[in-house]
Amino acid sequence: MITAKVSANGQVNIPKAVREALGVLPGDRIGFDLTAQSVHLVAVPSMTPSQLRGAFQSALAQPSLDALRQTRQRELADAYRESLREDS
Repeated sequence: MITAKVSANGQVNIPKAVREALGVLPGDRIGFDLTAQSVHLVAVPSMTPSQLRGAFQSALAQPSLDALRQTRQRELADAYRESLREDS
């Protein structure tokens, strides 16, 4: 087990072996995942503004009203065809 000492300010130096294992570099962020009996360090990926550009575009994109209508028409047509098959 690798250990580190907590300073009077509550700071801990992350040992080199742990930094290397996590791929943590100066300026990177670390997450603390608390459980009942322990703390797990997690390297938080940092993204540059250019990497973030468009990252949420698909989540924000909404289908057009025409696309929604076409989808609904297909669903209704499929359900109708299925009901005809069941009646036969």
